[in-house]
Amino acid sequence: FSDFQCSSCAAAHPVLQKVLAEYPTEKVRFVVRDFPLMQIHENAFLAAKAANAAHKQGKFFEFTDILYRNQNALDKESLKKYAADLGLNPTQFELDLQSESNAAEIRKDMSDGANYGISGTPTIYVNGVKVRRNTAEYFRAAIDKVLKK
Repeated sequence: FSDFQCSSCAAAHPVLQKVLAEYPTEKVRFVVRDFPLMQIHENAFLAAKAANAAHKQGKFFEFTDILYRNQNALDKESLKKYAADLGLNPTQFELDLQSESNAAEIRKDMSDGANYGISGTPTIYVNGVKVRRNTAEYFRAAIDKVLKK
């Protein structure tokens, strides 16, 4: 569970990417769930909507990399510029950004996260088991434990 305006999420992101790159993609699947902390991050929900809009055009991970590098510029105009820089279709991006189903998907993630007892981000699970520390060693240990089963 992640918040694109969260500095801890931005710090964990490259560590998690590096660890995941060590495993075959047919063995490990990375799923990002949205948990924008709107009470402290005013642009987090909009950034999540933008990431989901980029996902619809096959550029989710490229877009999230940009979001984490530019956490102080997550306003709508900046998000549209990032989409254009990635070569996304601007009309489709705008439609997906404004889509109620997109917003509903984020609210569902938030509700699921609240039901799991999540109160902060990043919160990372490996096969339903919460990883207690956001370090490469803990990520590897959690993944290795599951793969040995």
